[in-house]
Amino acid sequence: MSKSKRHHYIPQFLLRNYVNERGNLWVFRKGGPDVFEVAPNNIALEKHYNSTHENGRRDSALETRLAEVVENRYAPVMKDLIDRIRDGQDIDLPSIKCGLLRLAYIQFTRSRSIKDGFLDQRTDMGSADSQNAYVRMIISNLDCLENPISFPLPHAWESYESLNLGVTCIRAPKKTFVVGDIPLVQASEKIYFSIAPDIMIYWGREYDEPDRGVFPSGQGNIRKFNEMILRDSTLIASNSKAVIEDLKNSRFAKAKPRLND
Repeated sequence: MSKSKRHHYIPQFLLRNYVNERGNLWVFRKGGPDVFEVAPNNIALEKHYNSTHENGRRDSALETRLAEVVENRYAPVMKDLIDRIRDGQDIDLPSIKCGLLRLAYIQFTRSRSIKDGFLDQRTDMGSADSQNAYVRMIISNLDCLENPISFPLPHAWESYESLNLGVTCIRAPKKTFVVGDIPLVQASEKIYFSIAPDIMIYWGREYDEPDRGVFPSGQGNIRKFNEMILRDSTLIASNSKAVIEDLKNSRFAKAKPRLND
């Protein structure tokens, strides 16, 4: 059982991909007035975020399991993928596409914005154990990650499993992707997952070949994708203060996250 009370809803291995030269992140939190700089271990967390509370006792076993199933398993996969992309090495994209899709789904369901919507819905239904129900949902999702045959993804996500995994990178100087508690963007029949300031992976249509391409930086394309991450998240982070300052003034800075599955 985890003894930690500080539970991240964005895994630290993902946050660390976006740090600046000082090892910190520039962050904007919806509802807050300022952009601030902070270490990745001190942001996107909440006390007992993943704990159950029954009979006067708290149980943080889910936090331990998340570390074992998600952080420990996928941190090295993500690092190897990013290193290979940047070095121009060969990548066996088909072998990792399903695992990374499940990682994306886990991050979607453990996000602050999805949890807030889940708890609000349960409260409206008169539920007295909303937090415990949320923890049970995440545990079921982890079962999906570990045993996909017996626990398939929801239909909206299952449709992506047959699609090919691709990679798109930013080459333009001073351009950068951001990360949010929902680091995902759905566009043009694809789902994009922001994994580094210069890299997104995506699941494309069945007839798309696994590919590595350059993300178009003209016509505000990068900003549009960053805005969609801000739209659906409660906070965003980046290695660039200028990018976060710019997004703080966008029309989505005060908008409630759009919750869908």
